[in-house]
Amino acid sequence: MSTITKTVPAAASKEAPAKHKKPPRSARARAERRLGWLLCGPAVIVLIGVAAYPICYSVYLSLQKYNLAFPHAVKFVGLSNYGAVLSSPYWWQALKVTVIITVLSVAHVPDGDRPRPHPHDCPHPVRDRDRRRRVRLAVCVDPQ
Repeated sequence: MSTITKTVPAAASKEAPAKHKKPPRSARARAERRLGWLLCGPAVIVLIGVAAYPICYSVYLSLQKYNLAFPHAVKFVGLSNYGAVLSSPYWWQALKVTVIITVLSVAHVPDGDRPRPHPHDCPHPVRDRDRRRRVRLAVCVDPQ
């Protein structure tokens, strides 16, 4: 009886996992997605203008030597403003105080210290509109 053995390289022995391909979207699904982007687009543009522009402008100003008494005498100083701040002992003291206040403010308060209303004690229960779930929600106003 003869045995034939075949040597297979290690890379070829493992089969590539089958990738899960998503089925193509229908025309209606594509139209709904396009409508969603068209409706959200103006809000995204406004958010970028309201949030991103001031952040970028403040980074630009932080790299300048800018004196409000002489607004036309602007000089580019690069990262030297950051070096001056990080080498100041006032900065490190302010950072230490800020961290202490933040830690003390966010510290965990045990649940036993503050009474919370029980959902069944709330005067205005509201039923979930999704009838399949039949979840009862309680809308409560904290008495404190």
